[in-house]
Amino acid sequence: MNFRKMQYFIDVVRLESITKAAEKNHITQCAMSQQIKSIEETVDALLLIRQRNHITATKAGIIFYTFCLGCLERHNITIKKIQGMRQGFQLA
Repeated sequence: MNFRKMQYFIDVVRLESITKAAEKNHITQCAMSQQIKSIEETVDALLLIRQRNHITATKAGIIFYTFCLGCLERHNITIKKIQGMRQGFQLA
């Protein structure tokens, strides 16, 4: 699982649409669907309920969504710390 896939999943849940999430991430709807299906296969659970014009997270999907948010938040904090260290070394 990579951070990009996690962001895709977050966007699908937030926008309640695979099509809108695909547009936001500049990929095709088909590619987004494949990414979501790949995530579901990886975690071996149905994460989204797909209705005609609406997506809803399942209970497992909500747990995974929360996990993704935490991972991406920790990733971003870590990157900022590393960049701050690098800038500190450049000044010295």
